[in-house]
Amino acid sequence: MKILFVAFCCLLPTLCAAASGAVHLLEAEDFTPESGSQWRVIEYGKNYFVDAIGNGYISGEKLLSAPEHCPPSSASLTTEIAQPGTYRVWVHFEAPKDYNVRFGLRVEQYGAVVLDTPMGGADQTKLWPLNWGYAKQINPSYGGGDNVAWQGAELPLNAGRARFTLYTLDNPEPAAKRNIDLIYLTSDTSDEPQNRMDPFLDELPQSGRLWVRVRNGGKTPLKPSLGSFHINRRDWNLRETGIDPSFGVVDPGSVSEWKDIGRGIDTIHGTTISLNSDTKDLEAQVELAHRPDGKNIWSRQWKADQCPLYIWIPVSLDFTQTLTSDEIQAKISGYIQDLPTGKAPTKIRFAAAVPGPGEPRDGLHSRWLDLFYRLGYASPMTSPDRTEDELFGLLGSDSSRRAIGVTHTDPKTDPPKLREELSSTRYSGARRYVDVFSIGDEINLNAYSDTSNSGFVEYLQAKGLTLTDIGIQSWQEARPATPGQNPVLYVEAREYAAQTAIRRMASLTKAVREAMSDRVFVAANYAPHPYFLPEESQWIDVFKYGSLTMPWSEDYQWQVPVVSPQIIGFSLDVMRCAAKYRDLPLTYYCMPHSPGNTSADFRRSNYLALGRGVKIVNHFSLGPQMFATENYIDWRDRDRWRELYRVIHEAGEVDDLLFAGKAPHAEVAVLLSRYSDLWEKVGNSDANLYGVERQNLWLALKHLQIPVDLITDSDVEDGVLSGYKVLYISGPNLSRGSAAQIERWVSGGGVLFSSAGGGLFDEYNRPLDTLLPVYGLRSHELTRSGQDSVVRVKMELPRMKPLEMLRFDGEKPFSMPALGVVETLQPASSAQAIAFFSEGQPAAVSNMYGKGRAYLIGSMPGLTYVRAAIPRRPFDRNEFAHFLPKAFDVPVRALIGRPVQDAGVQPTIWCSNALVEGDALVSSAGEVISLVNFTDKPIRSLKVRVSTSHKPSKVWSVRSGALSYRYAQGVVEVALPLEVTDFLVVQ
Repeated sequence: MKILFVAFCCLLPTLCAAASGAVHLLEAEDFTPESGSQWRVIEYGKNYFVDAIGNGYISGEKLLSAPEHCPPSSASLTTEIAQPGTYRVWVHFEAPKDYNVRFGLRVEQYGAVVLDTPMGGADQTKLWPLNWGYAKQINPSYGGGDNVAWQGAELPLNAGRARFTLYTLDNPEPAAKRNIDLIYLTSDTSDEPQNRMDPFLDELPQSGRLWVRVRNGGKTPLKPSLGSFHINRRDWNLRETGIDPSFGVVDPGSVSEWKDIGRGIDTIHGTTISLNSDTKDLEAQVELAHRPDGKNIWSRQWKADQCPLYIWIPVSLDFTQTLTSDEIQAKISGYIQDLPTGKAPTKIRFAAAVPGPGEPRDGLHSRWLDLFYRLGYASPMTSPDRTEDELFGLLGSDSSRRAIGVTHTDPKTDPPKLREELSSTRYSGARRYVDVFSIGDEINLNAYSDTSNSGFVEYLQAKGLTLTDIGIQSWQEARPATPGQNPVLYVEAREYAAQTAIRRMASLTKAVREAMSDRVFVAANYAPHPYFLPEESQWIDVFKYGSLTMPWSEDYQWQVPVVSPQIIGFSLDVMRCAAKYRDLPLTYYCMPHSPGNTSADFRRSNYLALGRGVKIVNHFSLGPQMFATENYIDWRDRDRWRELYRVIHEAGEVDDLLFAGKAPHAEVAVLLSRYSDLWEKVGNSDANLYGVERQNLWLALKHLQIPVDLITDSDVEDGVLSGYKVLYISGPNLSRGSAAQIERWVSGGGVLFSSAGGGLFDEYNRPLDTLLPVYGLRSHELTRSGQDSVVRVKMELPRMKPLEMLRFDGEKPFSMPALGVVETLQPASSAQAIAFFSEGQPAAVSNMYGKGRAYLIGSMPGLTYVRAAIPRRPFDRNEFAHFLPKAFDVPVRALIGRPVQDAGVQPTIWCSNALVEGDALVSSAGEVISLVNFTDKPIRSLKVRVSTSHKPSKVWSVRSGALSYRYAQGVVEVALPLEVTDFLVVQ
């Protein structure tokens, strides 16, 4: 039975008065549907916005839901109003961006309707969280993943019974399900919540719902105290509960008074309370009750080795689910006890924050550390400033147990002062155990830059730029400018800021390593949000110039409207690009959050990381919600805890191969185009059209089973194209130096493919003619759609309206919509028009240039390729966030693959299903191939071909064991079943 708001509002109305006035809380799931109604109660997890992080707060872990379209349906609840007056009613519901979720709220009292108002329309103003205030819609750059809103109305009420009815309304397209969380009724008629970040969240917990007392069974007086109320919300703890932590002195054989802790028990997440005492011979009993009447009591023994005693209380206040820390740990341990023992990796390291209480001095901490190692982890992640008698002391003498230190270093910290601090005795434990030192989380390179621009002129002169180059009369005019004022100064000021930031970061890294050890890798976690389109200066140059020594990022793909978890591979490929200059190791956060991520996508993330050579896989926060904040693994999610163990131990089976292996050099490259990204964002910092196109070209190549490297403009200037056969470009801007290198490379036999723009403008956004003859063009005209500058694959992309249609003739003719950009082309006589717009103008060209060939498509084939596979649905943090697209545009994929065929590039790993990605790591000990299935169904028999230079003696996989195989002419052929992931080994 659910004991929540309404029961207490009806039976104990005096307990429903908050400090701000009379309050009634009506959980929508407690409404009774009328006969034939299509309203139904759904569990948290069946709704749109489900996550352990973000704004998807749902009270009571249940909602009242109605379909997008249904016959008129209603559900009602009657409650008792204690005080007459004017009230404001607020309804909390899910409101996916741009979708209608229309419903009505009717309130009746004494036979009269006192309120009847429509809500949930896409065009209606709502109150949004995160300080967004009032708006019809909100559109954060990271996508519509926090779209849970409030809508309010004012009404008069008398004392006595009132009937509240939720009913469905006509719900025009685009329509989403009506998911109602709760109704909050308050005598505070202000339309501004006290907490604009999380409106009314702090008002939901109410007094009188839960009581606690302590019974002293020992021989000495007991003075217990109630610890903080740990709740998984943005500020991590419920503030201002007004609950006195003291119980007073409890004599031997006596029991304390009942203490009302209802205001401290959250309705959004389970709550952890703690009890403490300095009594050495502690022998006590803790009791919880829904009422202070001594009935229906939850009780546990409390002894000295459980001090503090942590108790987790679910939002339902269900005592069968109310557990102590030891009991939760036993549950988690039980989940994995029947799994095969296997072996945990010792070279590849899995890291995470240790679950359990935060203070290692607590006697419980070592028990949770034992669970940490039992799961297979080798590297606890901790704050590096802990003293030796804490976490580092618990690591023992095991040399494989190394730590990762995570801190948040102020970018303006004085390096000598940092070196002095890290050299102190306070950090002696860290100096012995820490292998990786993180200076920050989700940092911004701009925070490290020289804002005074004191060295800007010297930078320009050192680069060889003249006054004429810049377009100024004197060096006194050389200062940062807007694009319209001076494009050269605009670009170079951005470059200067990045370089000063890189130097600043390098000085901090030097200080860390001088204090700790040269063997310590210095890193900082980079967030790939909002679009998994890394900014090149931060993601590449910082490592190219040695400012940091270990690339580090995170997945979190389910929170943003990217195409699928396969896009994690794109960010990992950017990290590989950064690491190549100094052969740096990689570390990556693969987040096991529950709720939020799925076990299948968590597994995919780990295998994508390991298959690209990541040597430290970090699962971030292992804490169950009992001890964690907004990042946790629900202790009730048995499958997720088992998956942690499985993933780690599967990696253990190929530990040596993963550690020694390196990804082979690819023959195909995709250019990152820093200058296109820079100029695209002028006027709109969220603009990403060319970046998403670039990702989609990369994705099409992955579906063609072609290994791909990502490279930069400066790589091209340095001559790296000599090692590649094919290059893909998305973006109109190239440095003049890289354009010249591309021209020479194509002339020498390279094959170039570009979406609209094609590097026909330079780094300062001036027309650039270098590649016109390469494409076989006399002229071109680029037209962009101003409305389509921001494209998120699972939001805007399915709704983009074609600007034109491209018709490709040939043996298998097909048409392709022009999305976002149209480029009209005037080919020279040497070029062949391979597509035409609707009125016959050339829309795409192919041109032989020297020994090579170039293709220019007058729109965005990558966008078209992916758009075909994405349905129009509300973006959420549940089913659609984890939706795996399959129906990609096959003719467009073939178009994107033409240069690969021209160049004779063959897959080194070929899978019979295009949506299986195979990534190889090669070493003298053999070849290990990470197989990742991006369909939503197991594959009974996946055929795989592996190109190898040696005849194998053994072929096997971690999940299937020894495999039969054929070998001929340097190719191994094998078939195996594939659920989600596997490691295939050729030795």
